Amino acid sequence: MKRLIIIISSMSFGGAEIQTLEVANGLVDRGFDIDIIVLDSMNYSVSRADKRINFHFMNKQSFIDFKAIKKIRTLLYDINPNSIFLVDLYPTMYFNLAIFPKKPKKNTVTVIHSTLPRDNKEKLQRKIQLPFLKRIGNIVFVSSNQMDYWIKNYKLDEKKSLFIHNGVDIEKFSIYLSDEEKILITKEELGIENSHIIIGNCSRFRVEKRQKDIIEAVKILKEKGYKIKLLMVGDGEMRESLEEQIKKYELEKDVIITGYIEDVRPYVALMDIFVLSSDSVETLSIAAIESLAMKKATVLSDIGGASEIVVDGMNGYRYQPKDYYELATKLETMIKEGKYKEMGEKGYLHALKYFQRGKMVSDYEKIFEKPH
Repeated sequence: MKRLIIIISSMSFGGAEIQTLEVANGLVDRGFDIDIIVLDSMNYSVSRADKRINFHFMNKQSFIDFKAIKKIRTLLYDINPNSIFLVDLYPTMYFNLAIFPKKPKKNTVTVIHSTLPRDNKEKLQRKIQLPFLKRIGNIVFVSSNQMDYWIKNYKLDEKKSLFIHNGVDIEKFSIYLSDEEKILITKEELGIENSHIIIGNCSRFRVEKRQKDIIEAVKILKEKGYKIKLLMVGDGEMRESLEEQIKKYELEKDVIITGYIEDVRPYVALMDIFVLSSDSVETLSIAAIESLAMKKATVLSDIGGASEIVVDGMNGYRYQPKDYYELATKLETMIKEGKYKEMGEKGYLHALKYFQRGKMVSDYEKIFEKPH
C-alpha cells in the first residue's frame, strides 16, 4: 500500500482545496492510502473527497500552535507514510516543525498556489516560512510563469522546482452542455432572456478578487446600450460592498448574485463570457479552467499563469489588473464581433491539451513514487 499524508491549512471553498482533493481522489483510485491533516477546523469541502480518504482536524488556535504540531508529529509516526504532500507555505512550516530536527524525505512535495502576495502581512509571512520551503526536496508550481517568479524573487533551487498545471475532469463539465432542458430551466428561474449576453464570474467575494471591476465594466457596457446581464456565482466578505455598488449604479435588474453554489455547472453553462478580475494571489484558476471545459470565452486579469490559460485573441483576452476600462473594451470587442462562441470552442480544445485531470494526477504520482 502506498501511504500518503497531505497537510493543508483548511478545507474551505478555494481553488487550492479543490485542486488538492482532485489530486487525492485521483491517487486513491490508483491504490494510494491517503490521510489529510487539516490545520484548522474548516470542513466545507470535505464532501468533495472520496470516502476512502481519512481526515484529521488539528483545530489550531494560533499562528504557531504547539499542540497542533505535537498532534501532527504523532500522526506522522503512527501512519508512517511513504510520501508527504504539503499544500502551500504554512503547512510546510508546520511539517518541518513537527519532524524537527530530522530532514524531510526526498519525495516530500510542497505545492505553491499563489504568485503575488496580497499585502505586507503576507510578504512578512513568506519571509518567515521560506527557510522551511527550502528544506523540501520537490517544489511544485501550478504555472510556468509562477515558477519563474518564485525562482527569481526567492532564490529557489531550480533543480528542485517544477510545474504541474492544475487539471479538472473536463468531461464532467463539458457533458453538462448537452442537457439543454436543464440549462433552459435555470435560465428561466433566473429571469434571463435568450437575447441577453451573459457575463459571468465564479469566485469568493474577497478584496483581491475585485468583482467591483466587473460591475464597473458592466455599467460602461449598459450605458452603451448592450443587452447584458452579469451572473456572479459565489459569496464572501465583500458581498455587502458589491451589493451597495450595484444599487448605486441601479443595476439590480442586471446583476444576479447566487450565493455559494457547490455545483457551479448549471450557472457556468448559462454564461457567454467568463471573467476573473483578481489583482493578486490568483495563479492558475480552477474556475477559469472549468469555464474552458464548458466552452466559455474567458477574460482574465493578466497575473500569475493567466497567459497559460488564455491565449490573447484566441480563446479570450487578458487585461491589466484594476483597469476596468480595458476590461470593458475587451468585453465590447467580443460582443460586437460575435467572437465569444468561437473563442469558447477554442478554449475547450486548449483545456483538453493542457488541463486534463488525469495528466495532473499522473505527474504527482511520479513524484510520490520516487525512491526515498
